[in-house]
Amino acid sequence: MSGAAERILDRLRGDIVSGHLRSGTHLKIDYLAARYDSSHMPIREALRLLEGEGLIVREPNRGARVRAVDPRSIATIFEVRISIESMLARRAAALAAPADIALLEDVQDAIEARSEAGDTEGAIALNRRFHNIIEDIADHADAAAIANRQCELLDSLWRVYGVDPSRLGGVNSDHRYIIQALRDRCPETAAILVTAHIIKGRMDLVRRMLEASAP
Repeated sequence: MSGAAERILDRLRGDIVSGHLRSGTHLKIDYLAARYDSSHMPIREALRLLEGEGLIVREPNRGARVRAVDPRSIATIFEVRISIESMLARRAAALAAPADIALLEDVQDAIEARSEAGDTEGAIALNRRFHNIIEDIADHADAAAIANRQCELLDSLWRVYGVDPSRLGGVNSDHRYIIQALRDRCPETAAILVTAHIIKGRMDLVRRMLEASAP
């Protein structure tokens, strides 16, 4: 992806998630090029990637339009992640080497340091790294690609709606238990812990979205 397309992608995704581009809005290339001071090619590339994330849909002879980003659609995304990431955790528990465990512990140490410093943005980025390491250990690239397809969207939603500071302690605790399950080579325990971890994330994000939309 070109640098220009990446910048457009971030801005366009942010405008959709924040509601500046509302559900159902038709996304005309000329309008978006003017809005983001861009040529057409990066716009087309960004739209293609957003279609893969599920944020926009293309219709014959009508172009692209914004898909709803609401609690129901977000809950569906989490359901897909639960199915895939629990499977990946199960595989990772059977394959993890001591060096893999050490890497997870290093990343978790950094997450906790960012949490204590109040650096939520940094903690979100490292949280993605933590889960990506588990996916790498599991060695199933196709499944990992599906699980990660909407990660940028979810990260954008956390930035828009905010992470409850009280949640960070629970996230860190979950991660430590997941590491222990991998260290102990307990596939079913790892899958259960990852499932619970994602369910709690879904509940927290949906709750914050509903609170933000309440009168």
